[in-house]
Amino acid sequence: MKQYTGERLPLWREMCYGCGNFTASMFGTIIGTWLSFFYVDTLGFDAKAIGVAMVIYSIWNAINDPIMGYVSDHTRTRWGRRLPYVFLGAIPLALSFIFIFSPPTEKLDTPTSQILYYTISLCVYDFFFTTVLLNWEAVVPDMYPREKDRSRIIGIAQIADVFGGVVASLAIEPVYKAYGWTAMAVIFGCIGGAAMLLTVLGIRENPKHSVPEPLPFWSSFRQTFKSRSFVICVSCVFFVETARLLLMAAVPYYAKYVFPEVDMAAMVLTAVLFVSALLFTPVVVAISNRIGVKKTYIISLIVFAVMACGFFFMKSFVPAVALAVVMGFGVTGGLLMPKLLSTEIIDEDQTVTGLRREGAFYGIHAFIIRFASGVQALLLSGIMDMSGYVEGAETQAASAATGFRFSMSFAPAILIAIGAVIITRYPLFGERLAQVKARIAQMEQEKAAAESQ
Repeated sequence: MKQYTGERLPLWREMCYGCGNFTASMFGTIIGTWLSFFYVDTLGFDAKAIGVAMVIYSIWNAINDPIMGYVSDHTRTRWGRRLPYVFLGAIPLALSFIFIFSPPTEKLDTPTSQILYYTISLCVYDFFFTTVLLNWEAVVPDMYPREKDRSRIIGIAQIADVFGGVVASLAIEPVYKAYGWTAMAVIFGCIGGAAMLLTVLGIRENPKHSVPEPLPFWSSFRQTFKSRSFVICVSCVFFVETARLLLMAAVPYYAKYVFPEVDMAAMVLTAVLFVSALLFTPVVVAISNRIGVKKTYIISLIVFAVMACGFFFMKSFVPAVALAVVMGFGVTGGLLMPKLLSTEIIDEDQTVTGLRREGAFYGIHAFIIRFASGVQALLLSGIMDMSGYVEGAETQAASAATGFRFSMSFAPAILIAIGAVIITRYPLFGERLAQVKARIAQMEQEKAAAESQ
């Protein structure tokens, strides 16, 4: 790892850093879009049992994420605080991904055994996912103090995110149909692990931020929640992430039961959405640089919600694809803007505590957001139950298709609208943000002057 110099990294190294988002997006898209479909519709597992498992998994996340953030902030090695976790966790992350899609189905013949396997495999995967991705993401505020540099590298990572989603969207369905689910997991697990190792070349840390005495765990936890900016931001992201996960999990069902005549409709919808998001990324970054992160976030969420509503009324496939194209703008803004807001929040915290606590903020952020997966699973399973969906059945009632229409449209739109209202209260923008930046620059100058004496 090249030591921190304050200079911009070469473009090729920033692109290597972005590879971490490629893995995160590819794994996340596969699991978010296909895991429920694989266990419920393909294997015939009980949908309610899977919903219970997701709640248990969310509780595990409540323990896993903030602890890892705390441990990361307290880590002291010659290679830095974050890099060892990314490097050593990449291969176990890939193996745990494969494990999820390789259940011993002949032994899982009761709801209890299904819950146990699904929960354990998902929790093992999430442990390594959190270990690797939390530390990968926490590097950015430390690497670059300037907003312009942060926007650029986060934009590069967002493009890699979209590429990961495109690869998953285009390839998963034909690969699992040709070779089976386990072979699919092995192929993409190896690709994701290799990309995650490559990201190490793009990581650089500032050793001056590895202070000898960080805050104790509970003090750090309390201090994080004292940040009004953080509480508002993470509350908004919770609702938006729940909506995004619900929409993605509903895609295979929506495609199969609303457009049964269209071959690989789920692949087309998700691929178009990700390609559109890729094309809109520079547009969203440019808008953000011009009008600010907060306003761009609100506009993105409005577009996201309005486009989602349209899926309920689709009678043919082509208009649904057109909706996915426009929705790409909302998805890009919904994913990219919170990352930029987080770097600002961490800066603001430094002016209060004098510490760089990226791990604490990203850990607690993940702790709250991970509950979205449990809420999403309960919502989807509840809609399935109320609409008359029967697990594993070849023929479904017409009401089941209506339920999946609702899961793709009004349900996520309502959640996104709530998030949009919440983020209007976000206080860290304009003059207040400029004051934070000025104070950070002053603190760095004072530290440099003290060290030179």
